[in-house]
Parts: sequence; structure tokens; C-alpha cells
Amino acid sequence: MFGFLRKRRQAQLRAQPFPDTWAAELIRRAPYYARLPEEQRRALQGHMHVFLEEKRFEGCGGLAVTDTMRLVIAAYACVLNLGYGDDAACYPGLHSILVYPDAFQVNPREHEELGVVVEDADGFEGESWDVGAVILSWRDVQRDMQAFNGRNIVFHEFAHQIYHHGGLIWESRAAARQWADVFMRHYERHCVEVERRKPLLFDEYGAENPSEFFSIVTEAFFERPAAFLRHYPEFYEEMRRAYRQHPASYFRPEEFGGKV
Repeated sequence: MFGFLRKRRQAQLRAQPFPDTWAAELIRRAPYYARLPEEQRRALQGHMHVFLEEKRFEGCGGLAVTDTMRLVIAAYACVLNLGYGDDAACYPGLHSILVYPDAFQVNPREHEELGVVVEDADGFEGESWDVGAVILSWRDVQRDMQAFNGRNIVFHEFAHQIYHHGGLIWESRAAARQWADVFMRHYERHCVEVERRKPLLFDEYGAENPSEFFSIVTEAFFERPAAFLRHYPEFYEEMRRAYRQHPASYFRPEEFGGKV
């Protein structure tokens, strides 16, 4: 009963008009949103209504979270759900998005319990917790929006939420097994290529474990889809089935200067 009521409420939220002021702000502030085809953009707006209603944003380290920050983060997070239409669960295990102004530190004694992390020289730029939270550095969110180089911390952390909370749905057990086989073969190949210092399409951090690899390839799938398809066609096809999206068919960063 509760699941039915939640789905009905989410459908009502998706049907709400998207404010013109929100759309204009996203065109200015979120390059990925601005380059989506109109059909995908409309679908994304519906998912954003649900996300913004259900998730709580909190500023950390003295940061005051603005409406623009909420809109930008929600837009990038919801891109991963686009292929599922009204069936998208909208990260049911996630309750809070914590936003720091810059890279942040965590207590080393708590590190193993927090979940999966990404670290830079100054600290952590993002975390995804198994207990209902994603943490982001706003500086790094802004950095990644402009580059289109296969690195996007919002895609990365929300892919962790999908990986750990069963956010992908398969049409059959055979399809799920095929996905797992192709995924693990490419993960093992990536680990070998990292060890041998070969040229890489996927960031070497993906060799840490399968969860990190999934997040890394998710970044590449959405930000460098043409290169992904060209170099790994079988793997791209499985990612396409997993996300129910085909970004290489409409989104080509190389058309506006991105690397391929």
C-alpha cells in the first residue's frame, strides 16, 4: 500500500510544471542539462521534482546551500535515472545530500564505516554512504561541470548509490548474468591495464574495486559516450541496457571541444 501511494505521489510531482526560472538557471549553470535533447530534458525535469521534494540538502563547513546548488546537483543526479521513466525509484535509500564548500576531511577511524570515497590531495571531494547520505564538495561539482572529460563527482557518487542499493532493473536473469559477465571481464582488464601503465579511457581509480569501477565507467558513459562506444562497444551496449539510455546517439562532447 505504501509503495503504491509513494508511486502515485511521485507521478503527481513529475507532472508539475517546471518553473521557467529553474530552467533558465540550469541553462546558465549546468552545461550537461543545457545540451540534452528536449525530450530528455523534459523527463529530467519530472525526476527533479521528485528528487527535490524527497531529499534534504544540508550545508557543511559554513556553506549556505542555495537554490542553484540544489538545482544543479539534482539535475546531474537525476540524469542517471532518465531511462527508467516513471519507474525510477529516485534513490529510495538516500535521504540527505551534504555539501561542503571545498574538499573535506573525515575521521580516519570512521573511514571504513562511511562507505565509498573519492579523495584528492586536499581531502575528499565526495562520499557515498550506505546509510542514506551523499557528501559533495561544491568546488569539485563546479569544476566537473565545465570539463566534459569523463570526470564528474555527482555522477560518480550517485552511481555508488545505484550500485549498492540495486538501482538497475533487468528484464531477465539471463540479462543480469550477461551484464555481470561483461562488467567483470572489463573490470579485470582495467586492473591489468592500470598495473601495466597502459593508456586508459577509464580513470585508474576504477581498479580499486568493482564499486569504484562502476562509478568510473558511469562517468565515462555519460560524459564521453562516443569514445566509450568506439573503444568498448560490447561494454557500452551493456551499460546502455543497464541505464536504458543511449547517450552516444545524441550527446557528443567532441562537438564542443571535449576530449574523446
